[in-house]
Amino acid sequence: MRIQTFAAAAAIFVSAPAWAQTQTWTEYLSAADGFTVTFPGSPTIRSGVFTMADGATYPTHVHTLRQGSLIFSVTVVDIAKAPVEGDAAIDLAARAFAKTGKVRLDIPSRSGNPGTAARRLFGRELNVVHRDGSESMLQIFTYNKRLYIAEGKSLPPDAGDNIADAVRFEEAVAFPADPVPAGGGAPAGPRPPAAPPGPPQPVSVTVKAGDRLTERWRWAPGGSGKVEYCRQLGRGAETCAVADNPREGDHMPATSTPPVISAVQAGHGWMAVGGKAYFCKHTTYRKNAPMEVTCAEAEARGGLPEGTPSSVQAVANGAARLVLQPGNRSFYCRNPFPDPDDKRSQVSLLCQVL
Repeated sequence: MRIQTFAAAAAIFVSAPAWAQTQTWTEYLSAADGFTVTFPGSPTIRSGVFTMADGATYPTHVHTLRQGSLIFSVTVVDIAKAPVEGDAAIDLAARAFAKTGKVRLDIPSRSGNPGTAARRLFGRELNVVHRDGSESMLQIFTYNKRLYIAEGKSLPPDAGDNIADAVRFEEAVAFPADPVPAGGGAPAGPRPPAAPPGPPQPVSVTVKAGDRLTERWRWAPGGSGKVEYCRQLGRGAETCAVADNPREGDHMPATSTPPVISAVQAGHGWMAVGGKAYFCKHTTYRKNAPMEVTCAEAEARGGLPEGTPSSVQAVANGAARLVLQPGNRSFYCRNPFPDPDDKRSQVSLLCQVL
């Protein structure tokens, strides 16, 4: 596969601060607050208050470490006396962050990896660009009358350049499962047999760009087996192109099984097709020219090991989280040309371990 701009992509990652290239990430356990996370150093702990979107304030413990232009923190909020809990509490916290700037990503999330001793919690993941130019990636969970906010924050002027470490941090938060008391508890019963697989179903992901533009990445069984990218302006006709890039020879294969497709940003799509992960970008903007979509294979650059993608989740800035099997190995992959208005057709990828 031909990738045009590896040198440019490498320059972006090499330009990271020197501390980011030499730091050691170690697991940090707070037995008192009931979580683990990985820090690139030793955090400090302070008490404070957190203000919800409705103006209510609650006491907190904040575990914080600053390294260069990055701030890593886990805020543990005591909501034992709050009138809300669970999803309602998470929503109030998410709306509080939304007030600080522009939310570019707001999706459901889940803590811990299958097969580990970590408790599996469901929450929210956000990407927020703050009014001061800083950028945060964060996850919010609730458990045992506490609200947990794991946040990696990159400071201006080059906030977007360091977002990979912010993602790595907030993705690492986990909640150790409580041990079964002696003589108590019961083993889990047998799982019911899995239902036989049904016929393949269509896959479609829609992204709204402004008030008028609608974009769709879609795949249908029984057709060409290719993923299509479609654009519709207002009530005009929908224009589609195969996500392939024949001009450069970067062919994404057809598939008879439903692909995993994820998109949160106009002109960008991530997908797992035929056991490999791909990033695709709308790259033709010339008037009256046929629409073109350029794709690149994530395994082509960045030293990804052999494995089959079990999930690929687009985040902001033309990036994605990728999980490979076996082993639930997580990676952060990024395209160095994230601007959907960039007229260049280049697509390249670098991936690093989370």
